Amino acid sequence: MKVHDAVVIGGGILGCMTARSLRRYNISVLLLEKEDDVCRGITRANSAIVYAGYDNKPGTLKAELTVRGNANMESLCRELEVPFSRCGSLMVSYDADSVRKMERKLQNGQKNGVPGLRLLTGAEAQAMEPMLKQGVTAALYAPTTGTVNPWQLGIAACENAMENSAEVLLNTEVLGISREGEGYLLSTNRGEISARMVFNCAGLSADRVQE
Repeated sequence: MKVHDAVVIGGGILGCMTARSLRRYNISVLLLEKEDDVCRGITRANSAIVYAGYDNKPGTLKAELTVRGNANMESLCRELEVPFSRCGSLMVSYDADSVRKMERKLQNGQKNGVPGLRLLTGAEAQAMEPMLKQGVTAALYAPTTGTVNPWQLGIAACENAMENSAEVLLNTEVLGISREGEGYLLSTNRGEISARMVFNCAGLSADRVQE
């Protein structure tokens, strides 16, 4: 039985990106996907928003990675030849209580290092986006917010991984994982697979895979 250096479980955008990144090293990589194509699960139902990072709790790894990931998105999409729009975003308020919440988000974003984040008056927001409903009291403007087609980005990452010799097995569901020496033995609906490392990128099924 062939032993793969790394097996990635789940062919969504996370799994495809993981397989792509792993092929930067001199190791064999196998991506397993239970559907008949990659990015068929929650990836295609993604909101497509590349968040600026002001919602995350300051000091957390999630906050750090959100801001770093946002900053790197343009170069990533350029490498994979996928359109990316840094369109910015407005979170608008129509009452005083919401303004206070926005002020807290502004403080969070500033602590997280979100560039260009600022609080606009209602008039400034209306001038920036005339289609807003009248009566805006304030708006949180995040110029680094962007949009990308997550399905297209995930497929591009998978194709790039395959171009760099990663293997992909579709219609392959992981049914169990057990330790085997210094590695792992994966039981699937298509037989057993041996791996030195396993990366769980199974999305909504990640908890069941972890068990």
